[in-house]
Amino acid sequence: MSIKEYPICYDSLGDDGDQLHRRWELNVMGTGLLFERYGSMCGWSQLKLKKNGAEVYRIVKPWGSEERTEFFFNQPTRTYMCNQLSFVEYLISVAEQERIPEAQEFVQAGLDAEVEKQYRKHLQKIIDTKTPLSN
Repeated sequence: MSIKEYPICYDSLGDDGDQLHRRWELNVMGTGLLFERYGSMCGWSQLKLKKNGAEVYRIVKPWGSEERTEFFFNQPTRTYMCNQLSFVEYLISVAEQERIPEAQEFVQAGLDAEVEKQYRKHLQKIIDTKTPLSN
């Protein structure tokens, strides 16, 4: 897995006014993506994944709340409470292994089978795979 952290100016703001805190470039199965963390040293409020400058994924956690909402291509997809496996962990696992793990691996780790199917479908769209990613 290839991850490169970029230094940023700490007064940088995202397009929605949140403060950009950290930025990484990562390579996932040959596709270059930009991963951004918004918030402060104390916590995050949004995590965004961009491809070619366009946002493809975002997870939002309002300050003081444990509710998280995931968006793919600006469409709300999943809302849940507290720490659960998110697409971020899913994506990092794929990048680290340089392959799409079997669906059962994620389900055994606590990810709902239907959510895993959604993640697999969105990952395919993000990395422009022409062949469906099988379970």
